[in-house]
Amino acid sequence: MGTKTLFSILILLSFATSAGTAASTDKFLSYIQSLDTFRSKRVYQNISLFSKEEYQRALAGECIIKRWEIKDGEKAGGLVRVMDLPVWKVWTIIVDRSHYKSIFPEMKESAILKRVEASTVSYHYIDVPIPFVADRQQVLVSTTNTELWEKSGGKMAEYYWRQ
Repeated sequence: MGTKTLFSILILLSFATSAGTAASTDKFLSYIQSLDTFRSKRVYQNISLFSKEEYQRALAGECIIKRWEIKDGEKAGGLVRVMDLPVWKVWTIIVDRSHYKSIFPEMKESAILKRVEASTVSYHYIDVPIPFVADRQQVLVSTTNTELWEKSGGKMAEYYWRQ
């Protein structure tokens, strides 16, 4: 069985970008808690994504990236970053695999091989900029959790893939 990696991304809208005050932090954390009602629509429902302290660090401008061991060797990863952009703009960049070359400088080749419903099979050739480390070629099957996006009214987006 290949490694299946979950990539959950939560984009926080402009009300949370005025970091620094206790009121904005409280509003932010309340917003995060309100999204928990959509947990049943996530692929891995039992993953507790980020702690209160990690969300507070994200409010301060840090990008928080985590990895979890799920079961039977499956791994999950996720990130949270506060941005002053509409969620749909960021999401479009993430799922637009055919244009990764123009976004990520290490990506030397990126091509969509096949699309089936909410899943995409894509090829990527990555130039690893570390001496004595081989470049990477991979074929990924990635899936967008459209139900989560729709049920949350565009507040949450989940994207996962496996090699």
